[in-house]
Amino acid sequence: MDANDVMRFVGIPAFVALGGVAVSALACRAMRGRVDADGARFMDDLARGTFAFVFFLLAFTVSEGRENMSRARAVVVEESSVLRQMRRELPEGGRVVLDAYAQSVIEDEWPTLGLLPPERAPESDAAFRELIDVCTDHPERSVDTNIARLEHLRAQRVQIAHAGSPPAFWAVIGVLMVAACALYGAVVTTTARRRALGAYLAGFGLVIALVVELERPFAGLIRVKSDALADVVKAPDPR
Repeated sequence: MDANDVMRFVGIPAFVALGGVAVSALACRAMRGRVDADGARFMDDLARGTFAFVFFLLAFTVSEGRENMSRARAVVVEESSVLRQMRRELPEGGRVVLDAYAQSVIEDEWPTLGLLPPERAPESDAAFRELIDVCTDHPERSVDTNIARLEHLRAQRVQIAHAGSPPAFWAVIGVLMVAACALYGAVVTTTARRRALGAYLAGFGLVIALVVELERPFAGLIRVKSDALADVVKAPDPR
């Protein structure tokens, strides 16, 4: 577990809570004495509605993030299955090249898939080209089919690694959160209300941190591991 991942997961809720309370306090100072009782109730209602809408957007995004994570796991499992099948069909020299490719994916490409933005590893590109060259010496239909499947699955891995929310989405979430906090603090705010708002916003921050983790399936605290591919390399040679 990387300390930076833990700090990010803890830091996002703290930033959201502190930032929201600060916005609320500034709104309270700017609107002090300008809002009557009816206006205060109206603004509270607007704040609750805005927070509810933000929660709906985040809940929907969490669901999409979980689906993305499931797709990533399914692709890795299928990729390991294809490698196992190819390992049984290739001769000893081909198996050495296949194992080198799988090891490169584990050691070189997994870290690059976790970058922002994710990218392929040049070392894995070279290892895959070498595997293709080896497979051309064995023109069996099953080998050709598996090479095509392997290339498709690798492209899927890269595509899934890029499947995060666009910056515009987070800009909308930020604007809505600022507006809700400002509406909440437009009336005289007590210390108790500010503490309650801070705790409430920390919960939103945790959800945002969860979304960020789910949208980076090959990095962070909730990551898809390469164990299935590592098992292929560790498997004994077929007799």
